[in-house]
Amino acid sequence: MKSESPLTPEQEAELHRRLAARDPVAPSQLAKHFLDPLAQHLVRAKGEADEPMCYDAATEALFNLSERPETCISGVSLWNYLCMSASRDLMNLRRKAKSKKGSAISLDSVELSSQDGKCLQTPDFRIEIETKEEADRVRRHLLPIVLQDLAEAEQQALELLIDRVKETSRYAEVLGITQLSLDEQEKIVKRLKDKLNARLKRARDEG
Repeated sequence: MKSESPLTPEQEAELHRRLAARDPVAPSQLAKHFLDPLAQHLVRAKGEADEPMCYDAATEALFNLSERPETCISGVSLWNYLCMSASRDLMNLRRKAKSKKGSAISLDSVELSSQDGKCLQTPDFRIEIETKEEADRVRRHLLPIVLQDLAEAEQQALELLIDRVKETSRYAEVLGITQLSLDEQEKIVKRLKDKLNARLKRARDEG
């Protein structure tokens, strides 16, 4: 069954006119009338998507229209426009969620090469980066070598390491593991830091 607009064509046209005139109350009226119906339309039309994501997509579509009302040309139903816009936003959100899930790192995936393992057995395998000057030297001389065989998330974590970031939460965010327990996050981040430190030491020693 096709979803219908919560407003009449005349009411839609008036609300669109107010949005275009930058009436400060119009965006809240737009959300009041359209948020729930638009999100529920997505839930019914895109059954494979979860409800919170449908609400996120609906919110994004409403915000974009409020910011740029001219994107919905005169004479086009606000409801039809919002349905199409929210569907695109939902597709983008699902693509991002899938990409983030696919890039998440587990403890097993933080593999250490045999050379990394040897480095970890030495007491001074960590490269101490205490100042911005030292960080700049690492970036200039070691970073190009170390980045070659690292995954994108590991490369971002390496930048945090060079910037002397200590918080586990920052690493967990770039690694896509925030949904894990703090204990698991700490284990993965520690193992990855050890791996990155070993790579930096090898690059320094072999350079």
